[in-house]
Amino acid sequence: MDKKVSVIFRKYKTGEISYEVLGPISQRPFGEKIDKYGRIRPEVIKWVDPRTGEQLVVRSDGTMTPQGRKLRALMQTFKVNKSNYWDTWIDREFVTLNDSVATNPWDLNT
Repeated sequence: MDKKVSVIFRKYKTGEISYEVLGPISQRPFGEKIDKYGRIRPEVIKWVDPRTGEQLVVRSDGTMTPQGRKLRALMQTFKVNKSNYWDTWIDREFVTLNDSVATNPWDLNT
């Protein structure tokens, strides 16, 4: 339908990656009728709800779901500098903090 939606991607410690479509919820007119003034009005206005629950893209063993393969192929077509959206924003590695760095970030001996 070529509409824009908000999507959240989550990556878990087990290696699983999931996504969830958040919205927006919008109204869409269906049918037409002529009101008592002769103007054409929508007969019914229905709500369009694109929200989904959390959908799995990459399983914990590293295999991809069928929807995940399609989504990965689409995200790899969008470029960011010399990389793509999939590697830059979705399947990225997070650094774990060392506790000594959190207590004293200026200590060069650790």
